[in-house]
Amino acid sequence: RTHLEREEELLRRKKEKMKNWETQLHQKEMEELRECTFRPSLVKKLDHRSRQQSPRMREAGDSAVLPRLHQLVERQRNAMETLQALSYADAQLRDQLRVTQADLHDRIQREETQRVVAMLQDPESNTSAQKELIGRVRTMVAAGGSPESAQ
Repeated sequence: RTHLEREEELLRRKKEKMKNWETQLHQKEMEELRECTFRPSLVKKLDHRSRQQSPRMREAGDSAVLPRLHQLVERQRNAMETLQALSYADAQLRDQLRVTQADLHDRIQREETQRVVAMLQDPESNTSAQKELIGRVRTMVAAGGSPESAQ
């Protein structure tokens, strides 16, 4: 036999095995379905008058349920109060942070402005960088900018 014939024979046997396996699997599923005892019944419309209570509700009655409901309502109120207190504290902290950031920004801005003004007024530090900076500030002021923003 040639190599091609052997390959064809191998492929044919492989297909037969797969077909047998699929057939067996299908038969097994059909047997399981025949043995199945689950038969669901779907109710299309609920009738509120004939609604049944769960066994626990019938045994306990309304008298045992009310204290539990009151307890749950109280826990929910406490949780809401705590949440509101946290929200208020968060808002206060955010305001405090905003004020602190604004103060720091103003302080840093003043320090930088004073440092630049001191450098510009110092006659001993006559460097090219200082001359270039003075020229840029004068150009900005001449163009209509405020001296504070130019500095």
